[in-house]
Amino acid sequence: MSISLDTRAQTAKSEAGKLHELVRKDNNSPERREYERSILGVLIDNPRRMLELQQVGIKPDWFYLAHHRAIFEFIQKRWHEGGKIDHYVLAQELKSAGKLDDIGGIAGIADLVNEQTTWLGARADLLKGYFIRQQIADTSFDALQDAADRVDDPVYLLEKFQQSALAISLQTQPSKIATMGDAVDELMAEYEEIQSGKRSPGLNTGFGDIDYFLGGLKPGMLTVLGARPGLGKSALLTDICLRIAETGKPVRYVSLEMKKKEIAARALSGKSGVNSYSMRFKSTAETNATEINRAVRYLKDIPIEIDDRPCRSLQTILTEARIAKASKGLSLLVVDHLGLIDMRYSGLKTTYEKVSEISRSLKLIAMELEIPVLAAAQLNRETEREGIPRLSHLRDSGTIEQDADNVLMLHREKSEEEKDEQIIQVLIEKNRAGARGETKLLFNRKLVSFNDAPLN
Repeated sequence: MSISLDTRAQTAKSEAGKLHELVRKDNNSPERREYERSILGVLIDNPRRMLELQQVGIKPDWFYLAHHRAIFEFIQKRWHEGGKIDHYVLAQELKSAGKLDDIGGIAGIADLVNEQTTWLGARADLLKGYFIRQQIADTSFDALQDAADRVDDPVYLLEKFQQSALAISLQTQPSKIATMGDAVDELMAEYEEIQSGKRSPGLNTGFGDIDYFLGGLKPGMLTVLGARPGLGKSALLTDICLRIAETGKPVRYVSLEMKKKEIAARALSGKSGVNSYSMRFKSTAETNATEINRAVRYLKDIPIEIDDRPCRSLQTILTEARIAKASKGLSLLVVDHLGLIDMRYSGLKTTYEKVSEISRSLKLIAMELEIPVLAAAQLNRETEREGIPRLSHLRDSGTIEQDADNVLMLHREKSEEEKDEQIIQVLIEKNRAGARGETKLLFNRKLVSFNDAPLN
């Protein structure tokens, strides 16, 4: 007799519940309670050692018992405020919270001090392990419940699971809070390396005037490239990717508009000097075989990953960028373009909200991974009516203008439209680290490639 799908689902959920309960019981072991007490004993006796725990990223949620969590939160709060901490003050706080009896009264506080550990950092790491295991168990259990119910869209379930897994990772990251002195020391060390030629301020795009204005694409910064369709946004992104990857810097190119073969065709044309249309004909390909083969060998060795899968969601883009950074290194994330990121399962209603979430998240991922992010955006039709593009022309712009550190816009005069080589104006409409301005690039229509414009 066959077993129904509903019965199998209920069985799976029941078994998962048993495993989940086993993990929960293990996390409430006597050893864990001992670790919690020994850490609290150190902090009660010497609150200044909270600094050591902050550096390993300790959180109140790492403490399983509610009264232990309350003690830690109080000590942490008083430490940040610079307030006094002693047995009496702590006892009063716990009494007002109704948790003094849980710890055994004032005598229980004294017992905590007697149990303090000399291995503070190691004990904190053990608590972190318990916390992570519990979070993984909770997330996995919820995901299995959702999958067994077979109600929601599978893609939505995957998004939900990815977000929950990411939340665990972010909750366990060490604190990066620094003093002004630390920040100044890091800044001066960076300046010295730049002055000595050991490093550049940012990733050079390979376009002289753009690099002059921006100082390169800098870690932690979001740069948005805006233009109307047909002005070469994707071509310029491709050229920048190539020029940065040529220096050995790994680039991840999320292309929501072009397929990988189209990107490869443009790159091959730019490098070989032979347009992709001509390459399709045997006679042309044979005539230019040397240039084409040299370009093919060159392009095969540069570190660019192209993700041209359709319907890429914001969370998937962010998650895979984190994986790339951790597994093989990542120097630049490129997204083409913002308006094509799939936000169906975001829960947001309006286009304004969705675009705002996209720009904010790309800025945050740039800061988190300490890499530059370069993203293309469409400009609205008002650009054509008013002539010169401005920040207000960013289509369905949400908070792009506020979130982006730099905003570049492409503009072409009508007199250039029919030329094979066109002068394209690059308007630096926002530059967080410098002045606004304008420069020009030369766009080769046949090769679909940009170069610096010749000097007049």
